[in-house]
This record gives sequence, C-alpha cells and structure tokens, in this order.
Amino acid sequence: MLIGNKSSFAIEIGGLNSDHPDLRLVDFWAGNTRLCIDDNTAFVPQFLASLEWETQKTFCSPQHDKVLDHKTPVEMAIFIKSTRDEKSANYGLHDDEIYPIYSFLDLGPTTDNLSAFLFRRTNATHLVYSFWRDAKVSGEEVYHTVEVDFDSVIQICRTAVKELKKDMM
Repeated sequence: MLIGNKSSFAIEIGGLNSDHPDLRLVDFWAGNTRLCIDDNTAFVPQFLASLEWETQKTFCSPQHDKVLDHKTPVEMAIFIKSTRDEKSANYGLHDDEIYPIYSFLDLGPTTDNLSAFLFRRTNATHLVYSFWRDAKVSGEEVYHTVEVDFDSVIQICRTAVKELKKDMM
C-alpha cells in the first residue's frame, strides 16, 4: 500500500508476514528516492510508537528558528547536525534541544542510515536528508532537499499509523 506520492513524500507498507506478524516491510520515499536503503523491515510495535511521536511534533521553535532564519535548508541541517558533533564548535549548543525539534524519521533500525530534518518556513516546508554511511565512505555528506506540504506529510504519517494499527489487532 502506497500512502502519498513518491515524488514528494510517501510511505509504502508491505503485506502482512504470517510467520512474523510483528514485522512489516516499510519504505519511505522523498523526491522519488527510497529512504530505507539498508533495512526496510520494521518491528511494528516500536515503529508505530516512533512514527506516532513524529505526528505530534511541530518541527518549529520560535527560539531556535531565529538561529536558522538566514540559512538555506541544507545549511540548517548541517548546523543542527554540528550541535551533536564533538569536534564542532557548535557542539552542545542549545543544550541539545535543537536536534530533536527538527529531526524527522528517526525511527530505529528501519531508518538507521538516514539523517533527515523537516524545516517549516512561512512560505514552504523542506525535507532535507542524507545517508550517513555514504558520507563515511566518500568523506563527504551529500544532502538532498524536497519541498513538501507539511500538513500532507503529517497526514501521510498518521494514515500509515492507522493502517499498521489495524493489522496489529
């Protein structure tokens, strides 16, 4: 089942596995790119809890938005990631409050290789993502940006939660 549009944002849920009812194939898509490139098997109870949490977040903070206002979406992602890098001058800035506000799809093993952020601006919302293993191999992190509709992204996540819960009963 595909929920959403792969060219912007979508979640694809595979069929039930009768041998392992707590496991489901799940893929995320953004800008026609599959985001679950390492492991798309989700342990549904944990995955549901994490995905539900994503639907509750606002992905904005007036206090932190001021710090990010003048930056492009990619610069925002780089800055936020630098607050968790011990070698960066930005390490620990904002008491590690900024990363959880904007991080997106941090859902456990299904999205292990993915670093993603959702940035809401007045005129647009951007999903910025990168694959950290690629950066370890090449030495350079490549960021991708997709303009998305915030309400649609949240609704797609809520619909996926609803569908997965139906099959858990």
